[in-house]
Amino acid sequence: MSKTAWIGLWVASICAALAIGATTGGIKKDPGRSRQAPEKTEGKRQASKEIPVLLASLEKFRTALVEKEKKIGDLEAELAQVRAKLPPPLSPEEEKRRKEQDKWRKLNERGRARYEKSKELREKILQRKDKALRAQGLEELAALLQSDEPGEVLLGLTALLSIRTIPCDKERFKPQVFTALHHEDPEIRTVAFGCLDMLCSGEEQLDIALSLVNDPSPEIRRMVTRMVTSRIRGLARDSDQEAAVTSALRSLLQDNDMQIKRQAMDRLARIPEYAEEMENLAIELSKDPEYANEMRQWLDRRDTISKEVAKRLVEMFDEDRMAYLGGPIEGMDWTRRRLSDDARPIATDFCLRVVRDSLQHYQRWQALEHLRSIGDIWVLPELEEIARSHDAEGIEQELAKTIEHLQRLNRE
Repeated sequence: MSKTAWIGLWVASICAALAIGATTGGIKKDPGRSRQAPEKTEGKRQASKEIPVLLASLEKFRTALVEKEKKIGDLEAELAQVRAKLPPPLSPEEEKRRKEQDKWRKLNERGRARYEKSKELREKILQRKDKALRAQGLEELAALLQSDEPGEVLLGLTALLSIRTIPCDKERFKPQVFTALHHEDPEIRTVAFGCLDMLCSGEEQLDIALSLVNDPSPEIRRMVTRMVTSRIRGLARDSDQEAAVTSALRSLLQDNDMQIKRQAMDRLARIPEYAEEMENLAIELSKDPEYANEMRQWLDRRDTISKEVAKRLVEMFDEDRMAYLGGPIEGMDWTRRRLSDDARPIATDFCLRVVRDSLQHYQRWQALEHLRSIGDIWVLPELEEIARSHDAEGIEQELAKTIEHLQRLNRE
């Protein structure tokens, strides 16, 4: 029964009760029988007049309820249409990424606005005909960099970045840039850091970067990580600076920012004595849902896939309930990379399981292709058995190609 019907029934009951009450109220109990008859008649007449009025009111009330219920239904339908047009809600990871993108977009917009604002100053410095005008522009730039107003300092740093290729005495601005590196405004520190390559040698830049490893701004720490990881290649082995860089990278491994953590892991993984440690760290991080996708990609792209990495990548593939139903085929890419000797059997067994169990033809084709690449001939009997069964449907050509390839390897 609808809401309107229930309410109508409830109102009808009340009206009936009122009518009965009106009828009863019109009868006065009196000991004299001769006086009761006229009073009963009068009560009945009064009740008979009230009932049509109550019924009319009930009908109006019911009609109003029906109209309101229809309006509510129409509004709910409109709301459903609006909801259908809205994008699905973001996951926590996607929401975090969106906020980060918004932050960078606003940062870039402010940078472009400053660039446009500094146009007149830049033109004074960039023109070559009037040396006095250029000198005036450089003085104005110096005044901006020395200002106590953060907006003016940012404007000056932006102008300085735009003249990096102009041959002029930029060394004079070094003290102001170094001061800006320690400004309380993280945006000023970020722009100042970008000016270092035009003012300092590579070694000096590295020393400055190492001093900013624990900067509270993630933007600064990302820039530091990029500089440190790029400079370490040219450092002499066992030098003091290499030890400082390694120590800084290990510190950056504890960073809450996954981009920073991953950059540090990438660099340290290329140092032989730290490679295994970084792999173990990535394996542990991959068990945290927040880092799982990042770490899957990191493990998947190792130059050489070790036994422990192979085992974890297989576990991650199996943990995805949709994997064998047409899930992420990128979870198999690692089997075509360079495999350590003890990782080869794991990769082969994994590809064989995909061929046997997956419901996605393309996934099975890929697994067969990888089996040819790995080249373990011990899978031949099972592949030949699959070829003779109904399980070969959809992969007949790839399966025959793989069997033929492995048979040739076996003969050789």
